[in-house]
Amino acid sequence: MDSFEKKEFEDIKELKGVFSAIVDFVKELREPITDLIQSLMKAVSGSELGEDVATFYKKLKETGLPEEMALALTKEYLEARLSIIRDLGSMMGKFTSAKKWRSEEISELIRKAKEAKEKSS
Repeated sequence: MDSFEKKEFEDIKELKGVFSAIVDFVKELREPITDLIQSLMKAVSGSELGEDVATFYKKLKETGLPEEMALALTKEYLEARLSIIRDLGSMMGKFTSAKKWRSEEISELIRKAKEAKEKSS
């Protein structure tokens, strides 16, 4: 094996270590990300969102706010809560597009690794 092939082999071993670390890191993130997504989805679920907005409106009225102001604040509150859906959709879109890019890059690295292995055989 010449020095170029040794370098490629060392690079492949290093890349394997990096991928292994990434896999471990992603596995550790799975549960917290799942919890976060579930919390966000709970925040925008129909019945819970409706109850939450109704409670918000009721408390505003109980403090003596005029009807117009209570309705305006409740509308803003609802819009803010619904923006979570848009933000979550945007975040997921970015995640999936990043995932596709990484997948293509990883495929290319695997292809190069296989070629280097075949050369060394």
